Amino acid sequence: MGKYQQLIKGLFKDGKCQESNHDALIKASHQAFKPLTAHLLNSPDDLIREACAEILGERKSPQAIPFLIKALYDTNLYVRQDALWAIEKLSGYQPGALQVWLDITNMDKPRKIQDRISKWWAINKHYIKRI
Repeated sequence: MGKYQQLIKGLFKDGKCQESNHDALIKASHQAFKPLTAHLLNSPDDLIREACAEILGERKSPQAIPFLIKALYDTNLYVRQDALWAIEKLSGYQPGALQVWLDITNMDKPRKIQDRISKWWAINKHYIKRI
């Protein structure tokens, strides 16, 4: 198991976030991107998926947005919510601003949220990748 896999798997101990792992993943090299997106979409642990969404938003790399859009289908509301917030952050929006602009809420059906965000991303991705 690689260094980043270990950091991700060790994000929580007894239900508590291990800040050292969290901070290390935010500051990690670009090589952490693939393990973070893989765990975001495939980890059986809701807390890990949620943390990966939040960490990807903190890493300030818009290349994570397509993966975060996929996470909008997650079965867990908190994972979907953190994915949406990360998309807003990576796009330069204030928290909640993109949701207001697209007329969506965290409580909407995942399909509605994902559809509106996907359409918005298709139109705006070239601009956002430059900021």
